[in-house]
Amino acid sequence: LNCYGPAIDEDVFPSTPYLEFNNYYWSATIHAHIDRIWTLSFGKGESIAQDKTSDFNVRLVRDL
Repeated sequence: LNCYGPAIDEDVFPSTPYLEFNNYYWSATIHAHIDRIWTLSFGKGESIAQDKTSDFNVRLVRDL
């Protein structure tokens, strides 16, 4: 597996619509500003702080 930045394993998560540049996913990490939260873009390979009231995708994962 050759990944960098925020990346997703397509074998584990097939059909993830990550190539669209404005397709962000929520993270569980709260930003320093109380009204913002970190989001991930697998298409851009970046994480940025977004407003908590915005609509974003969710990828559910659990630790085994």
